[in-house]
Amino acid sequence: MHRPALCLVALFLLAASASGWAICPPGVQFFRYVGNKAADNQCTDDTIQSAIDAVVCPATTVVVSNERTWSNQHLTITGKTFTLAGSNAACGSSVTTGGGGSTPTAPVVTISGNGSQSVFDISGTSNVTFRFVEITGGGGGSGSHGGGINFNGSGSLTIDTSTIDLNHADFGGGIEMNGNGGSATLTLKAYSVIESNTAGTNGGGINLEGSANLLALAPFTTIGFNHAPNGQGGGVAVVGPAEADIGSPGFDAVPVINGNDAARGGGLSAQAVNDDQIPYVNLFTTDAANPITVSGNFASQAGGALYVKPLSGHFSSGAFANACAVNARIDGNSAPEGSAVFLDNDAIAFGDIGSSAFYFNDGLCGSPPPGAVACAPGVICNTLSDNWAVDAGNHPTAGAVVYTNDDAQVFMFRFAMRNNSGGFGMHLLDDFHVLGKCLVADNSFSGEMVRIDDNGDVGSLTVDSCTFANNAHNSGSVIHTAKDLTLTNSILDQPAMSALSTGGTPSINAHNVMASDPTGLPLQEDIVAGEALFVETTNPDVDRRDYHQVAYVQSGTVTSSFGIDFAPAVGSDHDLDGNPYYVDVPAVSDHFGVRDLGCYEARPIADRIFGDALGDPLSLLQ
Repeated sequence: MHRPALCLVALFLLAASASGWAICPPGVQFFRYVGNKAADNQCTDDTIQSAIDAVVCPATTVVVSNERTWSNQHLTITGKTFTLAGSNAACGSSVTTGGGGSTPTAPVVTISGNGSQSVFDISGTSNVTFRFVEITGGGGGSGSHGGGINFNGSGSLTIDTSTIDLNHADFGGGIEMNGNGGSATLTLKAYSVIESNTAGTNGGGINLEGSANLLALAPFTTIGFNHAPNGQGGGVAVVGPAEADIGSPGFDAVPVINGNDAARGGGLSAQAVNDDQIPYVNLFTTDAANPITVSGNFASQAGGALYVKPLSGHFSSGAFANACAVNARIDGNSAPEGSAVFLDNDAIAFGDIGSSAFYFNDGLCGSPPPGAVACAPGVICNTLSDNWAVDAGNHPTAGAVVYTNDDAQVFMFRFAMRNNSGGFGMHLLDDFHVLGKCLVADNSFSGEMVRIDDNGDVGSLTVDSCTFANNAHNSGSVIHTAKDLTLTNSILDQPAMSALSTGGTPSINAHNVMASDPTGLPLQEDIVAGEALFVETTNPDVDRRDYHQVAYVQSGTVTSSFGIDFAPAVGSDHDLDGNPYYVDVPAVSDHFGVRDLGCYEARPIADRIFGDALGDPLSLLQ
């Protein structure tokens, strides 16, 4: 079928042999077919390695047929650009369909390793695409990298309709991507699966180092059920200055980062190890109906979904490590501490400025990458929900959903925490933390919803426009602070639970707050005792409980939650739904202004201001 191309290949190989170089005509596709040459005269090579070695032109596709069983493989690629594609047909068959007549959505050829080396070692400046293949059975001992694929060089590696599974190595059980001597990009295209790989140290599925960038944006992609039981990053480990950009909606109903485990960072980890080399993890949504989700991951020590660690004892900007999430879900993860997020720092050196940070819907992390979209209306999004503080034996612990060590920061906006279980919602040490437009509801904590302790360093806590409601608790207050606190425009609807407790003598700046029990807050006119009226708080589906405040008219009488039209309007702002604050509900009396308390702003229905419905309650709000 492709004999003209084969002839061209032969001619150019002869030219390359004679002169040491070859001219590759643009747009001409070259093929090498790997199979049983003795039985199939359309095969150019008996081995995959001989076909790789013969690649001269970058437009070459090495087609690996099923005419042989490809086991005990250790294959090397140095300074090559080509595609390696599996085919379930004889040599010479179409590679655009994998040889089956229709485009496959799963591998059609398996390439197995020898258990003691990488299946593929790629170096130099190489640009390699794997298509329609399973790469499995690769391995290595202490200090090994990339059980399935070890990429140590510059260029690109693309995984397309391929599976990397059941490999092991010390670093990068499935894939090691080390940008060495230049930048290197790892792209996961549709129908790419990185699963059931194991790392002895870091990166059960993928380990990123050097100037490497992971792009996991396509649908039908998952990094799942990988393991790093003694290290970091069960799914993906990112070592500065590497970066992971993850926005895939996952594979059908399976999240893109799912079911991985590690000692620290069951799903993902980011760690700085050198000065001026900051690692980044960026989570964002590319499918408005299916948000980026990190779910079902477990860490035996810390950080069920995400673990972030800076370089300590240093003064340069490279001491930082950052993780960013925009329009994301971090749900259903578990760990003894930091069941969703753990921000670490082993800094003890005087003057150390090393810091880890987690930004959730925060502009400090920069603009979302191209292709990022907001979640569609009605789609559950921007959540840290169903995370559980448990140990390896599934025994409950007193850990927090979000934990920060000393010199770590959270800047989190427009998020909901629901149905989590543990000791605290957030347990923060020192440094500067900001929470805004947040809903903390229907959780079960033994202690405070938010707690910041003094560990001997500077710090503060700011909470603005948040709603705390319907959380089960055993002891403590809604908020405990040993650092200066700014609390504004918020609802603390937790009956029998004091609003605030303090350690030491922090400065408390609180305004426009309604609390079931205002104990601990300053005695002033804009801090009131009261309970909000919410739309619906008993739905068995916790995610569907509705904590918008209500206002209705019945028999000519208007009833409204006291937090509606409570605070002054200052500047411009938007609530958890993305709707503007400072909307007046005409039938409700203003207290100090038209801004509602809590994470949602009431939106009136104009033609119902003077309405009634024969004595039945008639909502005044959308």
